[in-house]
Amino acid sequence: MKIFTVVALLLSINFPTESIQHFHTTCNDVGILEGIVDSMKELGEMAKQKIAAMEGQVCSKREGTYFYSIPENRKHIPSDCADVYYKGIRLSGIYEIWPRFLNHPINVRCDMDNDNGGWTLIQRRGDFGENSDLFYQPWDIYKAGFGNLSKEFWLGNEHIFALSNQKKSVLRIDLKDFEGHSRYAEYSGFVCQE
Repeated sequence: MKIFTVVALLLSINFPTESIQHFHTTCNDVGILEGIVDSMKELGEMAKQKIAAMEGQVCSKREGTYFYSIPENRKHIPSDCADVYYKGIRLSGIYEIWPRFLNHPINVRCDMDNDNGGWTLIQRRGDFGENSDLFYQPWDIYKAGFGNLSKEFWLGNEHIFALSNQKKSVLRIDLKDFEGHSRYAEYSGFVCQE
């Protein structure tokens, strides 16, 4: 039995190819429908409050519908490593991205080699001669992220939340042992929730 040490956890953001599906329900009880409508109103109010709390002008309202607009200062910054890849950049390294749900850009490590590239690394561990207790951190440090993007790191729960909620995403876990044997697993529909 081989024992593997984690070399990298990778997050790729893929664009969905299937069309958006709409689900309709019929029922005879008007009370149930009224309850659903009331719930939708509450969700709409919550969304309006969250939009109002955002910094800067990110939304405009037209005829009761909210449209997301990209601020001028972030139009040319990719939202993830998949966008970096689609812009024709094929070299793995550290890049600046600006996920949709963050008010500021962040630096991330992009893997352009594994499985056609475009992977945003969310964790990297390995034998970099670092302190082995780097990952023994309190919750607030995991929330913000820590480490060195060139060596071992955790991207941060807030950043992972923003990345995984802006597009359909796949989590890829790569493992490599000290003898160079490697394995990986992919999980579609990855999302980090509150």
